Amino acid sequence: MAEAEAVATDARGWLHLAHARWAAGDRPGAREAAAEAVASSPDNAELVLTLAHFDLNIGDLVRAGEGFRAALALDATLAGAWSGAAEVAFLAGSVDTAVEAARRAVALSPGEGRPALRLGQFLIAGGGDPVEAEAALRAAFSFGEGGAHPHLTLAEALLRQDRRAEALAEAMRAHEEAPEDAGIRQRHAEFQIACGGDVALAERELRALVEAGGASIGAMAGLGDALWRLGRDAEAIAALEATIEAFPEMGFPHERLGHLLVAMGGDAVRAEAAFRAAIAFPGAPEHLFIGLAEALKRQDRAGDAYQVLQEAAALFPHSYAAPWTLGLLILEADDGVLAEAEACFIQVMARRPGHGDAHLGLAEVYRRQKRIKDAVAEFRSGAALGPTPGLLRVIRFRLYGVMD
Repeated sequence: MAEAEAVATDARGWLHLAHARWAAGDRPGAREAAAEAVASSPDNAELVLTLAHFDLNIGDLVRAGEGFRAALALDATLAGAWSGAAEVAFLAGSVDTAVEAARRAVALSPGEGRPALRLGQFLIAGGGDPVEAEAALRAAFSFGEGGAHPHLTLAEALLRQDRRAEALAEAMRAHEEAPEDAGIRQRHAEFQIACGGDVALAERELRALVEAGGASIGAMAGLGDALWRLGRDAEAIAALEATIEAFPEMGFPHERLGHLLVAMGGDAVRAEAAFRAAIAFPGAPEHLFIGLAEALKRQDRAGDAYQVLQEAAALFPHSYAAPWTLGLLILEADDGVLAEAEACFIQVMARRPGHGDAHLGLAEVYRRQKRIKDAVAEFRSGAALGPTPGLLRVIRFRLYGVMD
């Protein structure tokens, strides 16, 4: 250290001192030395980039962001600066910005695994294109990146493409690489459940995590899901109630309990209470309102379900799920207003073009209104878009008198 301090008279010396101090655990001192290096050569993009990385590693996102932007202003071809900018954006919650910066980093660093890996991870974290994420992750693996967590990310990308067998294989590979890691064990169990794998194995894995103490909310709730899939309904409910007790500040276990009760045809009043408790937490997603509507409908409270779905349709103006469910609810009611159902299905088609089932719903509305030509046209449009087979058979029967 003394030797490094003695030669810190120019940019190279200050940079050497910065790395020496960092290695010795003196992070503020390292940052100070890196700043001196930049001050001695302010137009050196690599030095500015190095200082930004020190700021990022310290956790100063504001300074780091400024540093990466300054480095790019000096040299827009610095892949490391784009990678750093992506990290800052991701940590600040701007996932779309992170993805765009990561794409630039990948384009500027062909043959390097780390930028491709981070691009894949950012895409999955932000709900981006799973096909692009898969390609980025496989490229990263081909360039030497690896590890349990990247394999889990690839598993998620594959699952989102409904390639369940491949997703499960990646999750199992991750588990093989880190069999003692609690987080990896939990995710492996979750993939076993989600991909139609060994649910009994998942139940044993999750139970072991819970009984070891300090289990995450995901592990405890996942145990409830596994038990339900094994047909052990009472144990599943008990597991979710234990999760609610362990995490009273979280809405997720209430959500899972509500969905579980609805799925098993259980106590609808209890399911309603669970959904209302989950909705009371900030940022409640649309599917909670749809679950609540289902619980109300099972109590023969169609009017209340109607109000909940109308609220959801207004709260989530870009989603099709609430108006779709509302349209079906209106069709099921003896006194349903067909014009309202028609408006719902048209709204679904506007929000999600290519929704074949919405065309079939509209065909049913027109059939009831005796608008047979319109009904047949909508049926044909829906059939061409690959709708749900069961619904297709029902509407075909109502229109033509044949199931297939």
